[in-house]
Amino acid sequence: AVAPVAAGPPAPVPPAAVPVAAFRVRGVRPAVLPGKNIGDYSSAELRDMVRWVLSDGTLPTNEEIVVEVTRELGFHRRGTRIVVAIEAAIRSVRP
Repeated sequence: AVAPVAAGPPAPVPPAAVPVAAFRVRGVRPAVLPGKNIGDYSSAELRDMVRWVLSDGTLPTNEEIVVEVTRELGFHRRGTRIVVAIEAAIRSVRP
């Protein structure tokens, strides 16, 4: 015989099982087009992207910001020039 299944609402998902990224709410993404060469982005555009990544209220490390901005700008590799440019933007935005 099969045991009856208790009716009722499903059990809540424990907080640890919900990815942190699911709670990120950022402001409107800056109108910075992906796919250009890093040298074609102005320092203002890179600062805008850094501010946008920070707008969700989390406290990402500089490395996490570099990864996120790199991805958002469409880069598939992280060359030295890309990292240096984004790190300069981070330094100018973060106190």
